[in-house]
Amino acid sequence: MPNPRRYTFQFFNSYIPEFTAIYAKVAIGVAGAPTLNALASMGVASISRAAEGQYLVTLNNKYNRLVYVSACFVAPGGATAPDISVETDSVLSAGTLVINTLSGGTNTDPANGETMLLQIHLKNSSVAAG
Repeated sequence: MPNPRRYTFQFFNSYIPEFTAIYAKVAIGVAGAPTLNALASMGVASISRAAEGQYLVTLNNKYNRLVYVSACFVAPGGATAPDISVETDSVLSAGTLVINTLSGGTNTDPANGETMLLQIHLKNSSVAAG
């Protein structure tokens, strides 16, 4: 039986006007080097390692407000640096954000061979509400 057509991408109910959800898939290499999977990361222009456990994420556009960021890791045996925090939010001025991957509160590179699944929610409207 063929897959039915699904248009789940058309509508997203939210109290935030012009709510935008961006997802990225990032392969982690030696010394925490990130490689963006472009087809699975629409909306993210690039990601680069800035320092140990610190990554600069460049979006394809500027946005009015950062709403939420999270990540999980595909890592057999458990992730080396499972926690994430936002170091710098510059989505309005530059279309970028800096995230930290942490283990026990210390910036730590994810291990070689892990995959970071990044979720970024944004507001793409200048309307005051939301």
